[in-house]
Amino acid sequence: MSQVPPDIQLTDPTPLQSLQDGHRVKADHEVVVCYEEKIPDFVAREMDNLYENFFSSFTKFSVLKEAVDVCAYVVFKGDRLTEALLFRNEGKKIHVLNEFIIIGSEALSRFAGYIFSRYRAISAISFRAVQPDIHHLPFPFQRHNCIEDIVLKLPGSRQEYESRLSKKLRSNIKTYLNRVKRDHPSFEFEIQERDVADERHIREIIRFNGERMVGKSKVSGILEQETRGIIDLVRSCGLIAVVKINGTVCAGRILFRIGPNYFSRLNAHSPAFNEYRLGTLCNYLSICECIARGGKELHFLWGREEFKYRFLGDQRDYDELIVYRSALHMALNGKLVLRTFANGWVRLAKLWLLDPKRKDHIVMQSAKRIVRSLRGLVGLSHANT
Repeated sequence: MSQVPPDIQLTDPTPLQSLQDGHRVKADHEVVVCYEEKIPDFVAREMDNLYENFFSSFTKFSVLKEAVDVCAYVVFKGDRLTEALLFRNEGKKIHVLNEFIIIGSEALSRFAGYIFSRYRAISAISFRAVQPDIHHLPFPFQRHNCIEDIVLKLPGSRQEYESRLSKKLRSNIKTYLNRVKRDHPSFEFEIQERDVADERHIREIIRFNGERMVGKSKVSGILEQETRGIIDLVRSCGLIAVVKINGTVCAGRILFRIGPNYFSRLNAHSPAFNEYRLGTLCNYLSICECIARGGKELHFLWGREEFKYRFLGDQRDYDELIVYRSALHMALNGKLVLRTFANGWVRLAKLWLLDPKRKDHIVMQSAKRIVRSLRGLVGLSHANT
């Protein structure tokens, strides 16, 4: 539980007046504080505890150096910190950094009212990857689905988890594990946490992922700068699960942990061991390890790969949300409105293409051309904004 430090002067403790006539955001027993110069350590600490999500953690923002020129909007209720949104002022638009969070209509209205009252030049506020309640939002907005997170709620024991898996998957895991141990008696599975994690092993897992992308005629997007960021995050809040044969890493998984929740960044294996399904085994063994450590959730993150559902992941959908000061300001932000609209259609087209029922070759090729055209439109609008 966080308390308002006695040496911090609270700002705007009175009810907040939005720009909508007759609309008032009440602040009963609540205090809103905005830190614009330096974000206090206690706010950074409590963000991780409040959201328990890697993508709304100060750990991520600070390690990846994303907290530069960022402000913090904080709400206290009594002596508890109940909201902490990081945002960047981009001149005419506020961009909220928190992602993969649920935000209720009261909190959303209070935040929008505060921003539009405090920053008179701001005409729009953008959120990405949120589950917003907008039934009573007193501002015009645009909203569309933009991403998903496949989440496994971890049970209390390995035995309970195994009992929930399909009979076929349980049988396959047993078969793969017995086969690899028989053919490679040196098989071992180990966990390396934070500073103990071997950088060479992290790089090997990333390399395996790149080889897998090449095998799918794709280009791995993980370059050296991003690799360095992954290594730094593992040092700060992560762990790696590695499968070794003869002392050499053959498969592995990179996870970040915030509170009781784990976030899977990569799970990959050497193509030389495809016959043993090391990716499946590493996935299963690392899940069991998260259970043993008292984890609450394991986030497979975005990408609707079938294996995530086989391992009992449930899909959570998140939206892009743009809130405008008024209908007039929405009209004056035509490029942003069009880009957001196009983003929504690109997302719908992509999901349509991913539907396993889509088998007609001509239709698929036509749809892909449409998606490429829409992406070009989005890119053009973005470049000119």
